[in-house]
Amino acid sequence: MKKKIARFSLILLIALSEVLLIKCNSVETQNPLEQRLDSLMSKMGMQEKIEQLYYKTDGNERLGIPQFTGSDGPHGIGNNAKGFSSFPVTIAMAATWDPDLITRVGRAIALEQAARGRYRIAGPTLDLLIDPRIGRAAETVGEDPFLGGRIAEAFILGQNTTSVFGTIKHYNLNTYEFNRRTNNYLSDERSLVEFWGYHWKRAIQEGGAISVMCAYNWINGDKCAENKYLIKELLRDHWGFSYYTMCDWGGFSSTKKALNSELDFCEGNDLYIKELPDGVKNGRFDSTLVERATRNVLRTKIISGMIDGVPVIPESVIDSREHRKLVYESGLKSLILLKNQDNILPLNKETVKSVAVIGPNAFVLPLDGNSSSKVIPSYQISVENAIRKRLGDTRVNYAKGCNINDADKHQFGEALSAAKKSEYVVFVAGLDNTVEGEGYFLFRDADEKGEEKLQGPTELLRRYCFREFKTI
Repeated sequence: MKKKIARFSLILLIALSEVLLIKCNSVETQNPLEQRLDSLMSKMGMQEKIEQLYYKTDGNERLGIPQFTGSDGPHGIGNNAKGFSSFPVTIAMAATWDPDLITRVGRAIALEQAARGRYRIAGPTLDLLIDPRIGRAAETVGEDPFLGGRIAEAFILGQNTTSVFGTIKHYNLNTYEFNRRTNNYLSDERSLVEFWGYHWKRAIQEGGAISVMCAYNWINGDKCAENKYLIKELLRDHWGFSYYTMCDWGGFSSTKKALNSELDFCEGNDLYIKELPDGVKNGRFDSTLVERATRNVLRTKIISGMIDGVPVIPESVIDSREHRKLVYESGLKSLILLKNQDNILPLNKETVKSVAVIGPNAFVLPLDGNSSSKVIPSYQISVENAIRKRLGDTRVNYAKGCNINDADKHQFGEALSAAKKSEYVVFVAGLDNTVEGEGYFLFRDADEKGEEKLQGPTELLRRYCFREFKTI
């Protein structure tokens, strides 16, 4: 009998000690951030929690919760803002192969946003380039997720040295701009993780991204903003992302699917703010999913410093001397020399006799395509203007020669004349915002008809510049 009592007492003692240990550990190890979220959430009614999920109502004056403010900004402040530094586009950043440089670029752009009193930047862009005609090739991080991941990580690390945070976009498989709201891409899970997802994982786990924007397109039959595998399983469960997700502008149509997939923030439509209040009351939507989404939004607002207050950054950092130097440095390092036959470069400005500057982009400086990320700097220097400043007017012969997006040949003669009286020809072609930008797909009609693309620049090069002259 004594043995049974002793054994029972021992078991009871062990059980009691385990309970005390668990209780002790739960108090000691509980995350202070989560404790703070518990306290803040306890002060909010359901309507206030829902309002945190909508871009027009997510500020709460009673509780001192600011509203998200920001703009596009993968290579400078976009959305038609004027007078800001314009750094190389994303694919050119990747071409630098210099993460340390891009960290400084990310910081500079974020500081200019902070000087405006804004909290967020939509960027960097993590789209992969699968076809140069997709419409927003310049905004992609290139075709390599390994390099793209390093560059995105570096950019975010730079942002995170400031009070401004970035929303990485567009998750995921945002490729062709044409029919971008209805394109449905099929992919196996391994490819989504190891190829299409590799650089996203790195941006989150190594870069420290705290906001993700879902793409317009569909993957395996579901819109990205309504895709449970993409958001809940991959982004959160596998990669450990605990901050807020958002749709691209109006990028979902089913509140139920978006909420169940753990899309937190609604921008560009009013589905959440319209449907969730009554839907939660009548049981159509699970209130715990709203709690979870609100918690993710508030977690981001706390960790970014929005709620506690951020440093005041002087407006003098915008387009500052230091930033102009960084624009120049990053621009130089982003340039790629594919070939230098007979060591034609560099030209010696002391001995060169004359240069013909020809091409549709010689007299202008297209910094990006026609999209929300377009930066309008305080000044621009075209190739023609830069060469003229170096060599003087008498040694430069300029002719446009052709347009980018048509087959008009009436300017060919002027270009040929300029080339004939010059020692060298500098031909500046490429694309511009008439053929590349948000929602565009280059030469779709020409593709369907089997026509040649960029007929003007292509023919001008074939007929004259490459064959007869020293052309750069």
